[in-house]
Amino acid sequence: EVIQVFICLMFTLEMLLRLLSKGVRVFFVLDSDIFWNYLDAFVVFSAIVEIVVMRITLDAKPLLIFARLIRLLRIVRVIRMIRVLSELKLMMYSIFSTLKSLVWSMLLMVVFGYLCSVCLTEATTQHLLHAGNRTELNDQLWTDF
Repeated sequence: EVIQVFICLMFTLEMLLRLLSKGVRVFFVLDSDIFWNYLDAFVVFSAIVEIVVMRITLDAKPLLIFARLIRLLRIVRVIRMIRVLSELKLMMYSIFSTLKSLVWSMLLMVVFGYLCSVCLTEATTQHLLHAGNRTELNDQLWTDF
């Protein structure tokens, strides 16, 4: 409940600062983001109403259900933030679109490493089989491979 009040205060402060910086007429009439401004005002107003209703009526279930439904409108603020962060969306799309190439490159590296290890093991085995004299190097190769 304390966190909810804190978040409500932060949203209210943010909206009031935008309202003061643009002016009431520009904020509600002339701004290019007029839909978002009205939505923000509605969300902040509904959050304030919800906090007041929760403080006044602790046992009234229908009012709390209605208040919780209005709280779902806050999700729209997150959608608005995604619109603002289009560069982040572009970077995430770029990363996800290159994952297919990354997987194929890693698979190619694993196959190449496997082929090299098979060739090295085969060459070492052939050397040990054809070498007639037993040296310290040959003994070490027999224990390692």
